[in-house]
Amino acid sequence: MTSFAKLPTELKEQIIATLHPTDLGHLSCTCKILYSAVLPLIYRSIAFTYTLDEPPSPATGKLLRSLLENGSLAPMIQQLHVRTRKSDSDAPSSYPYEALRLRQNCEAPVMSKLIDKAFKKLGLEDEERWRAQMAHRPLDTILALILLHCTNLKWLQIDSGLLSQNKAVFLALQRMALYQRSNPDNSMAQWTSLRRVDVLAPREEWYHPSESHLDMGFYLVFLHLETIEEVLFSNLAPNVTFDQSQKPTRYIAQSWEEMPVAMELPMVYLLTTLRLLSTLMEPGQLGNILSRTPSLEHLEYDYHVFGSTSHRIGSGPNGCYKCSDMDAALYCISGTLKTLILSGKLFFNNEGEVIRYKWIDGSMSSLRSLSRLRKLVLPFPLVYNKDESLRLGLFPTGLENLVLTDDYYLDAGLDWKVGEGLKLIEEDFKAGNHNPPRLKQFRLRMAETDD
Repeated sequence: MTSFAKLPTELKEQIIATLHPTDLGHLSCTCKILYSAVLPLIYRSIAFTYTLDEPPSPATGKLLRSLLENGSLAPMIQQLHVRTRKSDSDAPSSYPYEALRLRQNCEAPVMSKLIDKAFKKLGLEDEERWRAQMAHRPLDTILALILLHCTNLKWLQIDSGLLSQNKAVFLALQRMALYQRSNPDNSMAQWTSLRRVDVLAPREEWYHPSESHLDMGFYLVFLHLETIEEVLFSNLAPNVTFDQSQKPTRYIAQSWEEMPVAMELPMVYLLTTLRLLSTLMEPGQLGNILSRTPSLEHLEYDYHVFGSTSHRIGSGPNGCYKCSDMDAALYCISGTLKTLILSGKLFFNNEGEVIRYKWIDGSMSSLRSLSRLRKLVLPFPLVYNKDESLRLGLFPTGLENLVLTDDYYLDAGLDWKVGEGLKLIEEDFKAGNHNPPRLKQFRLRMAETDD
């Protein structure tokens, strides 16, 4: 056992990965030397998975108890992964309602005295809002308290169903952001280690996935953290909702109103990667974010068409993706962006009709100004649009990897086949009236094949 402690860290990790947690726990108790060597590797990455329609595991409460009883454990936690999964039942689940029910029905897996101790340690004993959340959804409060204890946390991965209407976690994030803003001279002392945030939504696994869109307030509060470098948000909603007649109604998220931080985002200097999957955020709103990210290198923007707003819907049932807004958004990061991935998702309206989207209102000429762009993935109809084609000449000359997708969700009045697409590209190169990029890799990814 003494020799185990002397092994390289990578080898110790490989050995520990092959052991069952029970065996690992028994071994760690046999020798203090082994215990001190194994403990940081056990706590470095913590993962919880909650199965819906089943009683929640008391693991989160046990973790909070351990953090309170042993102050040296919390700094060891660098990754926290909190996920949900469906039960084995074949019945369709409505997400995140099932997750909400899980959180509401969860009995506090730790004693009230332990919660009081956590509140007192963090200076929250007089915070009535925390008390209310503890009585309403104890699991939310326990997750929030764990976050506040993990001052060395670098990566947080959590399902959006566990964040929807989760005021306790929002209060924790608010506290972290406010601490940094109110302590500029000592902002690196606490709660500044978070580098990566993944908010995931398993939309393929749930019934009515549109209901899992996350409140915009969570996105904004994460961007107030000074050290954030990489964020992934799936199924993120903008600050727009719909009344019963499906007319758009602008509003500010209620949870955001509770945060005494300016609505205007600060400069997010360290953010290099932004991934928005199945997002309802419009290009104009995206531009407001990108104007505050002077170091952004990787952008993935997966536009999710849902509902109807004056900004997205023109004539007919199809959504309108305004190229001019996207063009302005990309111009904000023209000197830093290296990877750009654009795509779209269809959805169904109340009548069950497919909602597709169009690219309208100008072109995306700013692509040419992306001087550092090396990889570009975007729909083929955007490049070769019958109304206003971008053509390869509008791509930056330094581009190395180009992927054109069929993106059948997109409706540009075209129905290309592979052969037709290749012919257009060949004619474009032969025209010789532009300076096309010297590509190292080119892929034309189209599902349809010629007859």
